[in-house]
Amino acid sequence: MLIDGDYIIRGVAGRILFAMLTEYQRSGRVRFSNRELRLNRDIGLPAGNDNLDARLVTLRRRLAERGDPFQLQSVGRGQLELIVTSAVHVERNDLP
Repeated sequence: MLIDGDYIIRGVAGRILFAMLTEYQRSGRVRFSNRELRLNRDIGLPAGNDNLDARLVTLRRRLAERGDPFQLQSVGRGQLELIVTSAVHVERNDLP
């Protein structure tokens, strides 16, 4: 996943972030559950041991390090909040 041409994160963690930002852009939603993320087929978590919690920790840490205009925060058991501090425009650009 890129922001303004800068690499942020790839793989499953990147797809998690993309899914959350896309939903935020579409509906303004900022709260997401771990269960919802596990069931989202677009994210492509592997069946069985998906390591979602570890992927979310890595993603939260990476976003905090970069100081991007959005962060993830745990707000309860199995609940995340996407904190957005400036305008976000998400678009998918699949490269061949």
